[in-house]
Amino acid sequence: MAVDWTQLPPEIIETISRKITIYSDYLHFQAVCHAWKSSIPETPNHLPPQLPWLLLPQSQSNQSSYRAFFNLSTYKFHSLNLPEASHHKKHCGSSHGWLIILDDSPSILVINPLTRRKINLPAISSFPNVVSFDYANVGREYLLVNPQGELYTASLRQMRDGFLKKVVMSSSPLEKKGDFFVAMAILCSTGDLAYCKNGDGLWNVVENYLVSSGDGLLLVTRYLDLDVEFDIFIYKTARFEVFKLDLNGPRWERVTSLGDMMLFIGDNSSLALSASGLSGCTGDCIYYTDDYSANNYDGHVGEHDLGIFKLSDGSIEPLPCYPRNSYSRLQCPPPLWISPNPC
Repeated sequence: MAVDWTQLPPEIIETISRKITIYSDYLHFQAVCHAWKSSIPETPNHLPPQLPWLLLPQSQSNQSSYRAFFNLSTYKFHSLNLPEASHHKKHCGSSHGWLIILDDSPSILVINPLTRRKINLPAISSFPNVVSFDYANVGREYLLVNPQGELYTASLRQMRDGFLKKVVMSSSPLEKKGDFFVAMAILCSTGDLAYCKNGDGLWNVVENYLVSSGDGLLLVTRYLDLDVEFDIFIYKTARFEVFKLDLNGPRWERVTSLGDMMLFIGDNSSLALSASGLSGCTGDCIYYTDDYSANNYDGHVGEHDLGIFKLSDGSIEPLPCYPRNSYSRLQCPPPLWISPNPC
């Protein structure tokens, strides 16, 4: 006699769901049938910290709206419909499971690729160094002022690709209704910091700032070597150094071991996780992606600068989804860590 699994009591379904530890498995569990989905919370609150997924670049010939993600927990690829991050868009970082995306307009879109929730941050045209914006001035839509007080113009594409280096957020913007969050942006040309709070209509440049250390503050320094690939000079990561802030000094102290901690760095908000209980990763390692050449090598043949740096011996291993000597045309923007987040 066949069993109708859709008729399981809701309390049994919920009990089973609480045994799930990986968010992608939770989504698959919800998708079994309507009865299962309605019996468990839409947003799970029992999951342990999740390993980030790697958002893979999209080839120029692939015009699909789907983007590929590599799941470190399961060593599987996931394909998500994400037209907002397709061609002619620029990733400007990831933070708490949300992608920050720029296109050929002043808007700054923040989207959760798993839930497809969206918010908009204040537009690029609201930064203090942007004097005016006008679509009618084709190729010179933006009028800006540099630190010397000189005016200059920039096109939509120039602003999309070269105005902002990275945007990070203090928390998930929709974690709880009414929660306060801050977005922080790094400007490419000057390295200045700007911020906005939820509900703000414009960006404010940071003049002075303090960063709370919490249980500890780490400073990670990446050292680059200049490499030659196919007669093209390309920067490659050579090593990392890690320091911890000693508040009694105050001074930075060299760290020789991270213990079971893993660091994920790149164009994402830097992330530290314990390897205990998380399959697919190893402690005392830095999992890194390229965050300095987003538009330098598009179309060239070579390898993306990403890998696993072992702090114990200084060795570098490739990520499983990007084996060494897998030469192909580099697609930009480069791969990006993003943490699965149901909120």
